[in-house]
Amino acid sequence: MADVARTLFSNTAPCKNEECDGTGNYSQVLKNVGNHATDLDLCRHGSSGCYMSDLERADESFSQKIGLVQPDLIRAHKGIEVLEQLLHGKIPYPAMSQIIPFRVTSAARGQVTVESEPSKAFYNTAGIVHGGFALTLLDTCMGLAVYSTLEAKLHYTTIETKVNFVRPITEATGLMRAIGNAIHTGTRTGTAEGRLVDHAGVIYAHGTTTCFLLNGA
Repeated sequence: MADVARTLFSNTAPCKNEECDGTGNYSQVLKNVGNHATDLDLCRHGSSGCYMSDLERADESFSQKIGLVQPDLIRAHKGIEVLEQLLHGKIPYPAMSQIIPFRVTSAARGQVTVESEPSKAFYNTAGIVHGGFALTLLDTCMGLAVYSTLEAKLHYTTIETKVNFVRPITEATGLMRAIGNAIHTGTRTGTAEGRLVDHAGVIYAHGTTTCFLLNGA
């Protein structure tokens, strides 16, 4: 995990990690969130002192709890009701949101918006953001769009996602929105489409997904 973490540092900000040892070495601290030790804090040291990673700043700004959604919650609530609890900070975000920091900013039946800001931490060797960044955001918003249409006891898993990359993404692109729209919800599968746009609405990627619907009863 430490090797992966080293690739995620880019822009810096004053470190607020009280457990930082100040040695100039990477350190990682796992915090217990409920029964899940998945909230990762990382810090590094430069010539001007200690700095936080992008992940720490994102977590600090969004105040996201990290963990798993309990099965009882899925059995008792419709998909849109679960998403509303996520919006209000009542249930945790997935651990993946600390690898590629994102948050759900709006949710209605059939449409979910996810936001994230690209950084050099996600660059490939060509000096642009790796396609996995866009694919992750689109997979997330499209899957959640399908989930927003489901009744209680149902959840989903992605079985196919296709993404077209329209424009290169860089750190300068700024805050991005991935907007997922459900197309069809059947008894066994659901489909959705998504668009990844910048603050001006310019499209950078778009895609479609198919989800398999699971009964959690």
